[in-house]
Amino acid sequence: MQLGNPLPVLIGITMLSVFCALLERPLTLLDEASTEHARAHTLPLDGLRGLLAAAVFFHHASIHYGYLRTGVWTNPASNLYLQLGPTAVTLFFCISGYLFWRKMLEDPAKVQTSRLMPNRARRILPAYWAAICLLLLVAAGDSGFQLHQPAFQVAGETASWFLLGFPFLGGPFVNGLSPNPLAGGIFWTLQLEWIFYLLLPALRWFRPFAHLVLLIALVDMSNVLLPHLHIHGRFTHDSFFFVLEFFRMFWAGFALGMLAAYGIHQAGVVRVLRSPWFALPAGSLLLLQLLKVSVEHPWYEPLLMAPFFFSVVAGNTYFGLLTSRPLRCMGAISYSFYVFHGLLMHGLLSLLDHVRPVASMTVVAYWLWIVPVGLIATLWSALSFRFIEKPFFAKRSGPRPAAPANGLHRDLA
Repeated sequence: MQLGNPLPVLIGITMLSVFCALLERPLTLLDEASTEHARAHTLPLDGLRGLLAAAVFFHHASIHYGYLRTGVWTNPASNLYLQLGPTAVTLFFCISGYLFWRKMLEDPAKVQTSRLMPNRARRILPAYWAAICLLLLVAAGDSGFQLHQPAFQVAGETASWFLLGFPFLGGPFVNGLSPNPLAGGIFWTLQLEWIFYLLLPALRWFRPFAHLVLLIALVDMSNVLLPHLHIHGRFTHDSFFFVLEFFRMFWAGFALGMLAAYGIHQAGVVRVLRSPWFALPAGSLLLLQLLKVSVEHPWYEPLLMAPFFFSVVAGNTYFGLLTSRPLRCMGAISYSFYVFHGLLMHGLLSLLDHVRPVASMTVVAYWLWIVPVGLIATLWSALSFRFIEKPFFAKRSGPRPAAPANGLHRDLA
């Protein structure tokens, strides 16, 4: 078996999802109080979150195989495993753009800073801070529990991590250790997400569809001009590259979700998008991106993802896959799984490497070891969701609204 074989992904995601479903009842992961609740819930989006979180796991597992063999953190040779991570992250941004722009369209008061930021802090920071504590523990183990940098510098790096990696863009080193092998480089995505939240209240003027199209055109123009300025030596600072990355992610991810938020209000269009027959070409375009498209965010990337994402927003279940209980359970724990899986993978594989060096493993043996790592990460994340995330969820007053007749979902939490 070659490292780029898709079977480990298909089998692995199935096993992790089924295991997560077994944890649902004792940990009340879904907590559906009634049939009306279930209809109002964004079921396909929940399942999509679970699928995306598991895809990122196998992307990082592929990278770790090369890292433990060569000591170099670099992209896998297989385009499938290379694209699993970036495509999943982009679709996560699409989901955020959709949910929060729907709030903007329905009631701009919902995205006022005074309401939005405390809500986001309660949702993001508890599990994130717990993950940072684990990151520091893993870093201490990798460092032999000794300081390799001045204590003042390590203290500053530690404080930066608790502040979502700011002011370092992408996250600082930890006691001289690169953050990528430690955490899979996932925390830069939280920085971009947080910047999107901060910008949302200022984007109120772009609520009309034509205004949003203008904004997207301006961002796309910036995506063309900014790299040109870099090539000619105008900008070289790290902050420039971070702004460039945000513009790219806005174009390929957030903006696509924001466009979807205008809702496919025509019942006929919704019926087409929800049809199983539409799932075939839309899914094929997404598969084409995974197998053939470069990871460098080409301009046509949103065009390949748009049919798939719009159909999910409209309620397409993809033959029941996205509303299956296993994937919805994975969706419930997806945030904890996202922030913890890289740390757990690095720690567990490093321990394994001391007992049985990964460099001597066959690809099949490596993937067989990844399965228990994934199961441990799933269990850990389910416990994190239940006992760290869930206690901080904002309480709702009154029953949840039922899904509207045209199939668009209105649960935007």
